Amino acid sequence: MSIVHHRETQIILADFNKAQEVLKDKITALQILLEGTEDKLRHRESRPEDLHVIADLREMVTEREGLVKKLVSYGLSQDDKKFYQLELVSRETGFNKVFNSSANVGVINPLIKPS
Repeated sequence: MSIVHHRETQIILADFNKAQEVLKDKITALQILLEGTEDKLRHRESRPEDLHVIADLREMVTEREGLVKKLVSYGLSQDDKKFYQLELVSRETGFNKVFNSSANVGVINPLIKPS
C-alpha cells in the first residue's frame, strides 16, 4: 500500500512540475508580449489632434513669455506710460476726495492721560 501511495505521490508531483513548467513558459511568453507592446506604445506616431494641441499650447506660452518680458523690462511704450500716469492721477484724486486732500498724520502719545 505504501508503494502505491509513493507511486501516486510521484505521479502527482510529476504532473505538478509539468504544470509549473507550462505556467512558467506562459509567463515568459506574456512578459515578452508585454515588453513588445510597451515598446510599440512608446515609439508610436503622435496623433494629429495631439500635435495641434501642443502647437497651440506652445504659441500661448510664447505669448505669455513676451508679455512677461514686456512687464519685467520696463520697456513700456509711450501709450502705456501715459495710461498708467493718468490712472495714478485719477486714483490719487479719488483718494483725496474720500480721505481729504491734506493728510493729517497724527502721532499717538501713550503717556498722555485721556481727559
